[in-house]
Amino acid sequence: MKNLANYVTLVRILFCLFLLFLYPFSDLFYAIYIVCGFTDIIDGFVARKFDIETDFGARFDSLADIVFVVVSAIKIIPSIFESIDIKLWMFAIFIAIAKLLSMGLVAIKHNTFGLIHSILNKMAGLSLFISPFFLNIMNRNMLVAIICLICSIAALEEVVMNLLHTDLDLNRRGLYIHKTRKIRRRKITKRDYERIRKKLDLPEVTVPMKKNY
Repeated sequence: MKNLANYVTLVRILFCLFLLFLYPFSDLFYAIYIVCGFTDIIDGFVARKFDIETDFGARFDSLADIVFVVVSAIKIIPSIFESIDIKLWMFAIFIAIAKLLSMGLVAIKHNTFGLIHSILNKMAGLSLFISPFFLNIMNRNMLVAIICLICSIAALEEVVMNLLHTDLDLNRRGLYIHKTRKIRRRKITKRDYERIRKKLDLPEVTVPMKKNY
């Protein structure tokens, strides 16, 4: 159970790689694409629901996000390249540099890999995910401009967080918003006590009965 969320993330990576072999914007492409987005929601939900969030899981999820973005870019960008203004491509390159800078700061300061799962980063990921469904509805330059604006703000916030904060919290919600973990309390029953006592080979303790006079 403790690795369930990581298995879901692994499934997402495999489905993302499967997208490379599909014709872009076909029915099967969209179906697998939606599954990839759905599993991105499920792995985080499972980790929080069963209280099995780990640093490895957060880094693994970051890796899956990168794989999804790269694969989506490989399949989608060639189809819209000619219709997008060159200034927007410069904007996209700036975002990529900011992301690389953020990962470089994490590697240098903490000797590890990971992307912060902030609220703005989640908004950026959502805007990227839904963009293929609006390619034939909105003006493409306008669509890309909106996405670049959201992604650039998220990327800059992540760079600032990595510069200012000495500790690394991949689940930090934002620059001034820090996640607080809710501690779930569970009442220990007599059966739980007996199981723990036998496991630790502790002597049985008898509680004297209260006498009524």
